[in-house]
Amino acid sequence: MPTYRVGTEPLQIRKSFREVLCEQCGKSMGKIHVDRIPKQLEGLSARDVLKFYPFIRVDIGVHEKVCPALKKEGGPPAG
Repeated sequence: MPTYRVGTEPLQIRKSFREVLCEQCGKSMGKIHVDRIPKQLEGLSARDVLKFYPFIRVDIGVHEKVCPALKKEGGPPAG
């Protein structure tokens, strides 16, 4: 299952826009306006990311099915 990170800048550097990136394949889910930011920026599950940024639900959902890293791991989980 892919994990995500919010931006590449340290937490102390607040920018108005950050990218949400897949840590396995490097694909960007897009830039988001940061009004709230998770305490942890790396290793976030899709559920963790969507708690803060529910408006990227479609992008995350599609990526969870097609991430190239899943092919290396044997595909998406059943269910």
